[in-house]
Parts: sequence; structure tokens; C-alpha cells
Amino acid sequence: MSIDLHRETKPHSPRKQVWVLVVEDETLIRLLAADILRDAGFEVVAASHAGEALTILKSTDQIDFVLTDIMMPGSMNGIALGDWIRIHRPGLPVAFCSGVLRSKLAQLGLKEEETFFPKPVAFDRLVQHIRAVVSEDRDTLQAAAGG
Repeated sequence: MSIDLHRETKPHSPRKQVWVLVVEDETLIRLLAADILRDAGFEVVAASHAGEALTILKSTDQIDFVLTDIMMPGSMNGIALGDWIRIHRPGLPVAFCSGVLRSKLAQLGLKEEETFFPKPVAFDRLVQHIRAVVSEDRDTLQAAAGG
């Protein structure tokens, strides 16, 4: 898989582009999410399962936000992917989505404080959330750097 994370961003954009990793095994949902997020101004990298997402996350530090489905094929579900991110990429924001009721997801290990979007995802809320979280992280980093 070839991902060009170093391509030029849009010339009219004075700030760093925000990169979102979308992890979703359902092709149509993955494509829809990627299109909507691109239309909202984000750069998007998509993965069809957690293993593919790990490959991307291990190959670059440019990902600013991860949206992951919970129920996916393979040896790792979205919750386990979130746990890996917390350990290996602390501070990288993660949001979970699923068609399964949140009350049932607690049995799978989704913590109450985790950001969760039920399917069908309200993409306007997701876009607002990503912008707020990434902006907050940048403000925190600038303040810590004395900026």
C-alpha cells in the first residue's frame, strides 16, 4: 500500500492539514466517511481493518485523529486498536463508531469516557468533534511550547 502523506496541501490553506485515519471494514461506509471528511477539508487515509491501520500508524506520525469501527474482521477489533494507540501513540485522539448499542459495547471493553458515534454516524457532529479535538490539542501544544 502506498500512502503519500508528504504531498502538497491545498495552496490556499495557511495551516497544517489535519490527517484523519478512517478504519472501517464496510467498503461503502468507509468510502462515504472518507468523502465527507475530505469535503470538510481533512486529508483522509482509509484502512479496511485494524491490521491495516496499524501498518499506517507505524509508518507515519502525521495522523491527527482516528475514527474506527468497533466490530471488524481479523484478530483485532476497534477497541483493541484504540488500546494500542493509547500505549504506542499517546495523545492521538480516537473516536469509535458502531451499529451495536453502546450498552452492549461496554461488554466488549468500550469505556464510558470514550468518544462514541452510533451508526449511522452524524457526520456534522463528527466533523465538529474532530475540529474541536485537533484544535484543542494544537492549542495545548502551543501553550506548552510558550506560544
